[in-house]
Amino acid sequence: MDTGKALWATSEGMTSPAGRQYGSAIATTASGHVIAIGYARNGAGRVAKYDGATGSSVWMKDFEELYISQVDIVGETAFVSGEFTGAGVTKYGGNLTSCKDGEDASAFIASFDVSSSTNGPATNWMKLVGCGEGKAVTISGDSLFVAGELKLEKPSALTPATGVAAATCTLAGNLTGYLVKLNKDGTCVWAKDTAEHERIATDGTHVWAASRDDDPVKFSAALILSPEADDDQIFGVKYDAADGVALWVERLGGSGSSRISDMIMTPTGPLMVAYSESEGVTVGDVTANNLQHARASAVKAAAGLPPTAQAGDQALLVIQLSKTDKKPSCITTCASGKIDQDTVVASGSCYADGICLADGEFSPGRPCFQCKTAVSQIEFKGPILDNHCYIAEICRKRGEGAPTYARYGDNR
Repeated sequence: MDTGKALWATSEGMTSPAGRQYGSAIATTASGHVIAIGYARNGAGRVAKYDGATGSSVWMKDFEELYISQVDIVGETAFVSGEFTGAGVTKYGGNLTSCKDGEDASAFIASFDVSSSTNGPATNWMKLVGCGEGKAVTISGDSLFVAGELKLEKPSALTPATGVAAATCTLAGNLTGYLVKLNKDGTCVWAKDTAEHERIATDGTHVWAASRDDDPVKFSAALILSPEADDDQIFGVKYDAADGVALWVERLGGSGSSRISDMIMTPTGPLMVAYSESEGVTVGDVTANNLQHARASAVKAAAGLPPTAQAGDQALLVIQLSKTDKKPSCITTCASGKIDQDTVVASGSCYADGICLADGEFSPGRPCFQCKTAVSQIEFKGPILDNHCYIAEICRKRGEGAPTYARYGDNR
C-alpha cells in the first residue's frame, strides 16, 4: 500500500570509522536491488549493494585506485565513472597507468557485474579517457555515453569499435572536457573534445549536456561563450547522438548565480535539477520567478540598498526541455538541423553564440564582438577594441577594475 512513508533507511556500508564518507549516486538493478556509490575523503571509492525490499546490506567493496562519481545500470551491469590513479594496475583488466606515470588522476569508465549476492562487483572492463575526471554516464539501448573534464592538452585514444577509424576515437585534449559514445563492451563509436560537462541525458537520438562556470567557456575552436550571470552560469548543449556533432548551445539560469545538480531523461525531454539565486529564469517562452530573490530584494529595498543580480537563499530550479527545438527567429532555412554552410540566415541578421543579432549590434555576452553581415552571418566579428579590452577571452570595458568577488568581499 502507498503510504507516503519511507520503507527503509540505512547508513550501513556508507560510513567509516576512519573518516568522512561521501555518497555520490545510486541506481537500481533489474532485480530491484540498490547500488550506491561513494568515496572516502582523500581515500578509496566505494560500491555497496542493498536489498531493495528491506534495505539490508548485501555487500560493500572499496577500490583504492578509484574515486567514483556517477553510475547507471542496465540489468545487473553497472557502468561507473570518475577518477583512476595508479601505475601498472592489472586487476581491472589490461595494464592501466594514469596520468603522469600514475601520479595524477585519469578519467575512467568501467563496467561492473553487480549480480553477485556475496562477492561484490566483478570488473567486466575499464577504459581510461585522459588526464582528468569522469563526471557523467548514461545509457540508451546498446550505447553508453560518458562525459567529463580533461585537465591537460594531451592527445588520448580509445579503442575504436570494428569499422570505426582510429581518428574518430582520438581526443586532442585542446578543450576542457570530452563527450564519448561507447558500445557496452567499451569499444568507442566516437569521441569529441568539448567543454567540461557536469551532467548528460540521452534518448538515443540526441544527447543533452549541462555545464556551469563563472568564466568564459570554450565549446569549440570557434565558439566561446561568456557568462551573462553575476556568478556561475548554466550552459545547455545538444548533440546529435549519431556522430557527436553539436546542434546548439544556450545560456540558462538567469542573471544571478545558478548551478546544475542533476539531469535525467523523461519521455518528453531532458529534465535538469539546479539551484539559482537569479531574480527569474527564462527558457524559451517560459519564465519562472524566484520568490527567494524577491523576498531578499524587498528587505534590501526597505533598507535603502540597491538591487543585485543575485539575492536570497538558493532556490530549487527545475528545467524541462522539449525534444523538439524551436527555430531561431533569424534562421530561414536549416535543412540539416545544424548550423552549417547550408544554413540560411535572414538578410541583415547574424546568428552566433546561440542568439540572433541585427547587423551592427554587439553580442550581450561578448560586447566586443559585433554582427557584421558583410563579413559573416554565422560568426561575430571581433574583438573590437574601441571601447573594450580583451583579456583572457573576456571583453572588459576600458577603465574597468578587477572584479569584486562577493564571497571574498574585495577585489585584490
